[in-house]
Amino acid sequence: EQVAHLLELLQNEPEDMRCMITLLLYTGLRRSELLGLEWKDIDFQAGLLSIRRTSQYVAGKGVFTDETKTYHSRRVLKLTDTALTLLRQHHAVQMQNRLRLGDHWQEHDRLCLALLQGIELDDSGCTIVNDSLVSRAVEMAMRWRQQQ
Repeated sequence: EQVAHLLELLQNEPEDMRCMITLLLYTGLRRSELLGLEWKDIDFQAGLLSIRRTSQYVAGKGVFTDETKTYHSRRVLKLTDTALTLLRQHHAVQMQNRLRLGDHWQEHDRLCLALLQGIELDDSGCTIVNDSLVSRAVEMAMRWRQQQ
């Protein structure tokens, strides 16, 4: 019931937030694992997601990338069709932004660079990410996955 409510609320959120939070719900990833994801970690044909690293952003210090919390945290997850569709859409949006920004685009392979930097890019510029929404989604995803 809570997950369904959160998915309803996400319909009004920007595409990247909707994709990332839905991915959290379907996979049970830790926030740092989500932030460490790169496009090369997704095998779209096989529908697999490889967890290989973690990342976090520290204001004033930048982005830190590290190994996963434990050896067993390195794993491969099977993605649902819904998650794969959202990831394909998110990739397409990133490529559109790349074309739109031209020389201002900063090359990266991250799925959620805007979340990692604490900002979200939109047509009008930059806005602060709703961090409480992300934190709430992480908590809900973890509880939901534990009940499965």
